[in-house]
Amino acid sequence: MEKKKFFGANFKQNEIFQLLNYPSFEGNEKSEVVAFVPSFFLSDPILKAISKTKAISRGAQDISEFTGGSYTAEPPSPTWLKQAGITDTLIGHSEQRQHYEDLGVDPQKINQMFYRKIAQAINKRIRVTYCIGETADERARGATEGVLETQIREGLENLALTDPTKLIIAYEPRWVIGTDQIPTSTQIKRAHSLVKEYTAKNLGYASLSHVTAIYGGNMNPENAREILAIPHVDGGLIGRESHNPERFAEIVNTV
Repeated sequence: MEKKKFFGANFKQNEIFQLLNYPSFEGNEKSEVVAFVPSFFLSDPILKAISKTKAISRGAQDISEFTGGSYTAEPPSPTWLKQAGITDTLIGHSEQRQHYEDLGVDPQKINQMFYRKIAQAINKRIRVTYCIGETADERARGATEGVLETQIREGLENLALTDPTKLIIAYEPRWVIGTDQIPTSTQIKRAHSLVKEYTAKNLGYASLSHVTAIYGGNMNPENAREILAIPHVDGGLIGRESHNPERFAEIVNTV
């Protein structure tokens, strides 16, 4: 059976009311859609209704590494998300990585924190979209492969994952975020090939087909068909274009 393409609509800290104008993806046998919204809206009854009638799953933008307790201002706990019926969460988005790096946190400690978050989510059967990618400086130094390998190894090593469908890896070339740039098809193909190889190795998968790898970074209706046709690209994490219902639907419908 052919794997469905996965599309994440990342609303960041923007209004989610454009979801009201999204078309229904009910009956779409080739794609699935998750809306990653600010935690304030995750239990909103309107969003629940949209999710049910338009076949758009609800996803958190982050998750706590703690299941509960005295952790004021933490992201939602995996226990709370599970109780609220949330199926998905982002972990390690490029903007979040950048924030911790700007605070001077060691990259290894950042990856290890993401590992703890991933483990908690998987334990609660919440699907994780784990974001990885290199900066402009790292690419210029020829360090892309090492960066991807390290982020995958430190984020996933010894993870008890028996269901491969509960983990998605989102490759975000951080050097294109906030620009109109996009990697070449060759660069995307190489990165996604490495992502699948490193993930399969770390989780003990016998086949690369067990790994779902999506692309995030300026995907739009004009380039989506070309990107999604690249080997090892299983969907997209969409930021800017997800705020426009018509253009987001165009991307999803390219498959």
